[in-house]
Amino acid sequence: MNAEFNGNLSGKILYFMKETDGAFDTANDCVAIPLERFKGFRNVSGTAAVNELTMEFDPMLGYFSDDTAGDNTFVADSVALEITDNKHKEVMEDILNLIHGTHSDGFIVVADDSNSVYASANIIACTTITVTAEA
Repeated sequence: MNAEFNGNLSGKILYFMKETDGAFDTANDCVAIPLERFKGFRNVSGTAAVNELTMEFDPMLGYFSDDTAGDNTFVADSVALEITDNKHKEVMEDILNLIHGTHSDGFIVVADDSNSVYASANIIACTTITVTAEA
């Protein structure tokens, strides 16, 4: 665990659910990530990214380390969101406004496909949740 987290959480958790049937029957159907692990937003792939926004996080399961090559490569967990075409900025603003707003319990739903609850009217779906395991 990184020293920066040190068990001191802001009390805010970001929640994502990518299944529409409500069943937690596949690995990484849902994830709840402490806000402190959030690193930023990015679009991933050129022209195909007009309707995709990815949120990057410090990995929950560790860092890749290949001692034979002396490589300590950073790996990231990520959540890909399908969004309205070219509304990246609006989605980022909506998510950040929700994060910085007042919360009764700190549980922030960013994308819940099962219940059709989204942090922005421009989020259509949570398409991929990637949790990177330590090698």
